[in-house]
Amino acid sequence: MSKYPGNIEAVLALSISVVSAGLLLLPAAGLESNWITIAGLLSGIVILGISFVQKRYLLVHLCLFFLLLFGWKNSPLWPSDLPTGLVAPFLSYLLIVLLIPPLRKTLSWFRWGGCSRKAMIAGLLILAFSLPALLMWAMHSENVIEYYVYLFHPEILYIELVIFALLFAVINAVTQEVIFRGVFQDALEAAFGKGAYAILVQALIFGLIHLQGIPSGLAGVLMAFSYGCALGILRKVAGGLLLPIAVHFITDLFIFFLVFYKAGLLGLLSIFPRL
Repeated sequence: MSKYPGNIEAVLALSISVVSAGLLLLPAAGLESNWITIAGLLSGIVILGISFVQKRYLLVHLCLFFLLLFGWKNSPLWPSDLPTGLVAPFLSYLLIVLLIPPLRKTLSWFRWGGCSRKAMIAGLLILAFSLPALLMWAMHSENVIEYYVYLFHPEILYIELVIFALLFAVINAVTQEVIFRGVFQDALEAAFGKGAYAILVQALIFGLIHLQGIPSGLAGVLMAFSYGCALGILRKVAGGLLLPIAVHFITDLFIFFLVFYKAGLLGLLSIFPRL
C-alpha cells in the first residue's frame, strides 16, 4: 500500500484538469484538430478507468462528465448556437450516474446547504460586483451579444419571452453550478483537500468555457474565473448549492436583459412587432 494514498488521486485529478483546459484552449489558439480531440478523449477514458478501478468515485464523476462534455461538443448534435449547450452532457451524466450504484451513492454535491446571514451577505456582495461588471462589459467591450435576439421568432409574445428567460436562467444556473461548484469542486477537494486549489481549478475551467460564451473573449474568461471563484467560496460558506444557484439565476436573468437592452439601443428590436 502506498505511503501516500492520496497521491494517485491528486495525479489523476491534475491530469483530467490539464486535459480539460487543453481541449478548451487549443481551439481558441487556432490549434483545433480531430487528432487532438481524440487524444484528449482517450486520455479521459484512461483516467476514468484508473479512477474506477481505484474506487475514486468522485473522480469518476468528474471524468465521466468530461467525456460527455467533449463527446457531445464534437458531435453533430451539439447545439453550438445556444447558450444552454451544457444541458445534453449534464442530462447524460445524470442518467448514467443514477444507473450505476457506486456513482449513485457518491452524489456528494446533492446538498442544498443553508441560508445563514453570512452566506446571504456573501451572495449579495457577489451580485453587487458581478452585475455592474457585466453591464460595463456589455456596453464598453467589443461584443455582439445583441445579435442573440435573432435566435427568437419575430412573432414571439412578451409573456413567451419572459417564460423563456426564466427557463434559460434556471436551466443554465442549475447545470453550471452542479457541474462546476458540484462535480468539479468535490472531486478536486477529495484529491487535494479543502484548500484553495479546488476552487481555483474549477473556476479556471469555468472561465475557459466562456471563451465563446457570455461574457466572451479574454475579458470574459477573467470575469467568469473571478465569478467562479466567488461562487466556489459561496458554496463552501453556504454548505450546498442552493445559494450559488440562486445567485447564478439572477445573473443569467440580468444577462438576458442585457441582450435585449443593447439590441434596443441599436434599433434591432424593430423585428419584433409584438414586443
